Amino acid sequence: MWSAQRVLWHIERLPVPEDRGEAFAHLAAQVPTAYLDQALAIAGAITEERPRAEALTALAPHLTADLRAEAVATATAITDPYARVTALTGLIPHLPDEQQTAVLRHATAAAATITGGHWKVSALTSLATHLPDHQRSTVLRPAVTAMQDATFGENLMFMFGELAPHLPTDLLTEATATACALIEVGRRASALAALAPHLPTTLTTRAWTAAEAIVNDDERAKVMTAFAPHMPAERRPAALQQALAAAGALTKPYTRVRTLAGLLAHLPDEQRAAVLDQALTAADAVTDRIHGAAAQVEAMIHLAPHLPDSRRTTVLRRTLQAAGTIRHENWRMFEVARLTPHLPTHLRTEALAMITEIHREQWRARGLCAIAPHLSTGQLNQAVAAADAIQDAYWQAYAIAGLAWHLPPDERTRAVAALTIATPEP
Repeated sequence: MWSAQRVLWHIERLPVPEDRGEAFAHLAAQVPTAYLDQALAIAGAITEERPRAEALTALAPHLTADLRAEAVATATAITDPYARVTALTGLIPHLPDEQQTAVLRHATAAAATITGGHWKVSALTSLATHLPDHQRSTVLRPAVTAMQDATFGENLMFMFGELAPHLPTDLLTEATATACALIEVGRRASALAALAPHLPTTLTTRAWTAAEAIVNDDERAKVMTAFAPHMPAERRPAALQQALAAAGALTKPYTRVRTLAGLLAHLPDEQRAAVLDQALTAADAVTDRIHGAAAQVEAMIHLAPHLPDSRRTTVLRRTLQAAGTIRHENWRMFEVARLTPHLPTHLRTEALAMITEIHREQWRARGLCAIAPHLSTGQLNQAVAAADAIQDAYWQAYAIAGLAWHLPPDERTRAVAALTIATPEP
């Protein structure tokens, strides 16, 4: 046995509560049924309530009926209302119908007591998928109010973007009016851009008028790029050309790349090659004193889906080489992982080698898991060997668990059985 007891022993002793919550999020599916009661007890004993909620949510799909009832009791006892909503909404889909209504009612009541716009919006968004249609306007209206009252430091793009898909038309109208009325131009642009994919035609047209009125070049281009593909069919070609002109006025290379990338898929075929060339030229000019090559790699990742086959290997090899020069290992891991899905198979071998060479085991384990869905069978076997060589017991288990899902069943069993966790028995 890969020793569920040993891994649970390690999870229980991780010094940071947030790490214990994340551990369950990653490893819960690998815990054998016989150890789920022990896993639930460890999750319920996490001292910080938000990581405790994360752990309960991760375990929810795997619990037996009796253990789910125990998990509901544990979630209900959480005093932080945001964490309580998180835990209860994670449990709702796995409960019998007769329990779901009561738990949903409890979670809705907890969400109503949350202070802070970001947390209220996030909690109500998690509830939204479980709400019957006749309750949606009433329950979600406080979230729209929270966005109206959001403080300067709160992430309006996240708030509007997360909530918008769940809003009925009357609340979408209010949310659009709120976004258009924001005084600070950057916040107004971010809120409008987040709403773009979710608005009906009448509101899209209204938001486009608000975009045209923005005087800041960067922010106007951002909103136009978000809305142009969603404009009514008869106005879309002109809107795309207007957005392209706005992108052409941008002076910051990274902003120009990101904006042009957002338009490329929607442009007429005869324009696409020339615009891609403009974007690649801008990407080559990206520099950043703090992030170094990471900024240029980020720019190229925006363009990767639009590269023709004739240029893909050359451009992406150069981008991967740039990623390999990033000094901070966590940034390097993150950028290589983001780039990997776009790489041809032979370059994924190089990406795997870069991840394997990362010195800090935490980032090596995370990187192996991040690229796992994109590796061939032979590359996965190399990744398993790299994971098995990790000395830290928790990060070894983390990496193996993340890789195992992508292996054929017989190899998955062998990979998990091969774990060598050199720790005392609990």
